[in-house]
Amino acid sequence: MDTTLTKLQVELASAPQLMQDYQAPAGVNGALLGHRHVEAFAIMRYQNRANPRDIIYVWNSRDGVTPFCIFVNGCEYSHVNWPQDRYAPNYRPAEGELIFRDCTEEEAAFYADRRIAQYKDTPYYPKSEEDRQRVRQALIDEAVKGPILARVSKVTVTSEALKSSANE
Repeated sequence: MDTTLTKLQVELASAPQLMQDYQAPAGVNGALLGHRHVEAFAIMRYQNRANPRDIIYVWNSRDGVTPFCIFVNGCEYSHVNWPQDRYAPNYRPAEGELIFRDCTEEEAAFYADRRIAQYKDTPYYPKSEEDRQRVRQALIDEAVKGPILARVSKVTVTSEALKSSANE
């Protein structure tokens, strides 16, 4: 078995320790404290499906649902040990940690346009401009309901930066 740590493993190994140090009272979750969702503001444990010893932690920065499975650098992780999720509404993630955050309208529009463009030369591409706009709006409406998995950095991406990257 190869015991060499890859850059990804080292990067992911640094964030969980910071999160493990936080201890909320046992059994406390967002729903018990008046939020709509149990996983509101929780630090959650995700386990690599191919390598169960590879664990990452993700903080849900919102009162919203979270995915059961996520993909990080090509690896699939499943949310495990739900009762051990830690309610942490005032948690301040460090640079490099993973969080779930709300998708903005601008991000949703960017991803909707990109997704529609992927079908340009296929039979699935909307035939008329009216159909493209209807599909675009449906994709935007769905995206803004859900979270985005993001890695915390010191750089803040603005909607203007997002638009300029789309034009490149």
